[in-house]
Order: sequence, then structure tokens, then C-alpha cells
Amino acid sequence: MKKILLSILVIILIFNTGCWDRKEIENRAYVLGVAIDKYPPSPTGQEGEEETPQEEEKKVEKSGIYTGQPKYALTVQIPIVKKASYRTTTRGNVGDSGSSRTWQITEEGNSFLEMLRNMGTRINQTIYLEHMQVIVISEAAAREGLKKIVDFFVRDPEARRRVKIYISSGEAKSVLDVEPRVEDFSSTYLANLAVHSRINGKILEKTDLGETMENIHAGNAFMLSRVEPTKDEIKNAGVALFNSKSFMVGWLDGLELEGVKFIRNLYEGGIVTAENPEYPGSVIVLEVKKVKSRIVPIVNNNEISFKIQLKVKGNYAENENELVYQHLSRDFFEKAEEAFARKIEEICQRSITKIQKEFGTDVFLFNVVLKTKEPALWKQLEDDWETVFPQIKTEVEADVSIKLHGHVK
Repeated sequence: MKKILLSILVIILIFNTGCWDRKEIENRAYVLGVAIDKYPPSPTGQEGEEETPQEEEKKVEKSGIYTGQPKYALTVQIPIVKKASYRTTTRGNVGDSGSSRTWQITEEGNSFLEMLRNMGTRINQTIYLEHMQVIVISEAAAREGLKKIVDFFVRDPEARRRVKIYISSGEAKSVLDVEPRVEDFSSTYLANLAVHSRINGKILEKTDLGETMENIHAGNAFMLSRVEPTKDEIKNAGVALFNSKSFMVGWLDGLELEGVKFIRNLYEGGIVTAENPEYPGSVIVLEVKKVKSRIVPIVNNNEISFKIQLKVKGNYAENENELVYQHLSRDFFEKAEEAFARKIEEICQRSITKIQKEFGTDVFLFNVVLKTKEPALWKQLEDDWETVFPQIKTEVEADVSIKLHGHVK
């Protein structure tokens, strides 16, 4: 009897071994990047005109179920594997040019899942998102809010939290259409575009799906990198600014982004240029190596203001006037430190002024500081913070220390 039972178990194991749920890789369409545009687009690339409720009632789909006028155009970038492998083996040959190595498929609709499924009517492979590198969103779509977009990709078990998100001032699909010189695919090119954020203060590092989701759930204002495409390049061109409800409210240029990064303690490294204190009209350059920011709320008769204290360390990297070589004294460096400090204060104050006056969005997270350090006052101001923030007074105080000045005697 035992032998019979053992034989049955062995037979059962034979039929239950192996990858029972496997999917052959050649049957998968590996999505590298996704572009999301507003639909329908207007001739200027801005938002299309919306139908009235009466017009929508008259419009019924053939299925008998109407889900509304299509709101989004979803584009996925899929590598054409045979083209990519051919390019690898023939790189540099004349026959290598002229044919695209990716396939961009676009569908329109209101449901992202439905649009992805509808792509199955045009491709004989399964759409697979686990290798997705980037999500590019047009300005028109971003101004209508990111909650729906982020919610879908966060819920999808295939999409990863480290997927990078970028905002395009024009059509998002055109960003994926770029054929970069140094990468096979625009999506992989985009995924590494922020690699220099540690040495360039005009580049934002935190642009991933997970970080964006956390900001939306916390009700924080946040930023996402702006990209501008050309034929064979994609430029990192400042950031898009989002309010606490995840709606895009405007753009910040690279210098304004630097101010936010200084204040938020996000500045990892970069360059600050100031006027030479001893030779007006020429410049001196500081290579920033370390920044420490401290935001202090000041309460006076229930009136709130903030003092931003910055400690900046860096190296004296460059000067424009050759006569400076003759005057590299301690006195000169003290003047240079003062000049750099005033410049940093100016950069920060410029960012504060623009964001308060034009956008009224607390991307500096003063509200978080106030909630932590003055909880009683925060409870009084919480409901009216969007009105209070633009009126808040701030003071920026920078202290710069030059550690190295190069191999110059």
C-alpha cells in the first residue's frame, strides 16, 4: 500500500513541477516608456475644447456604454528587438541609419487600463510594464492633476516605484520620438538624465513615481523635472511646480530651482557665480560641495515669519581676472565668501518671491516646519494656509566657507 501511495505522489509531482505560469519572453512587448497627452489636442498643443453635457448625452458608443469623451492619449514605447540587435552588430555601418528601433503605439480614452488592453488589437504580444523606465506627461494633462495618472501606475503590480516622471511643455509623445545619439532608446536616455544633479544645482534628482505618490498622499506641493525635446536630444529645462492637490501651476527655471533646493536642503552640489569683490566686472566661481539648511519659524503676536539659515561649503574654482593670482590672501577669500553668500541669498529670495506672488504654492514646505515646531499655531492657520503663505515674510541668511582654492600660490 505504501508503495502505491508513493508512486501516486511521484506521478503528481511530475505534473506539478516546472514553471506552470511561465510566459515566453518573445510573447511579451516590453514597454520602455509611456507618454500621456491631453486628448483631443488643439492646434496650439494646448487643451482641447470640452463637450457640453448635452453633447455628451447625444454621443453614445456602439457598445451602448458611454464613458465620456476621451480625455487622454496614451503612448507606449516598445523596442523592436530585431532592429536593436541588428544595430548592435552593424554599429557604424552605412546600413545602420534610417529605420526606427522602437514602436510607439497610441490609444485614446479615459481609462489607462482600457487603453493598454485596446493596444492588444494592434499587437500580437502582451503589453508588459515591469521594464518601464519613464513616464512623460504633457503640460496640458499635468494641469488637470496627477492623482488619476499616479494612482493607476502605483496600483499596477508590474510598474515599479523607481520609474522616473517628467513633464513636457509640448506633446509628451514627441519626447519619446527623439532618437538620442548616445543611447538606443529615448526612454533609457531619459531615465539617466538627472545623473548630474549632484554637481549641477539646476537639475532635480527626485522625480520618481514612488516619491510623487508620497507627496500626493501627504498633500504636499512638489516639483517634477521639465524636459524639452529636439531631433536627437532631450534637455532638462527646469521643473514643473505642483500644488498640494497635485495640479500643475507653473514652471520654474534652473536658477529658481536652485533657490528651492538651497532652502529645502536638497542641494547636493553645483556652481555659484558672483562678482569679484576686488575687480568689479569680472566673476569668481564657487564649486558648492556641501549645504546645510535650517528653517526657523518666528512667531510674534500670532504673526508668522521664517528665517532660513544656510551653511555652505565649497571650493574656489575659477576667476576671470588674471590679476587675482597676485592677491589670493586670506582677506580676499573673506571678501569672496561674503560675495558668494550675498549671491546665494539673492537666488533664494528670488525663488521665494516668484513662488509666493505667481503661484501661492508652498513648495518650500514651510507648513511642515510650522506643524512640527508650532503645532498650536498650525491648527489655527491650517485651513487658510493657501491664503496665508503668499503673505509670509522670509529672511535668508547664508554663511559660506571656502575650503580649497586650487593649486595656486
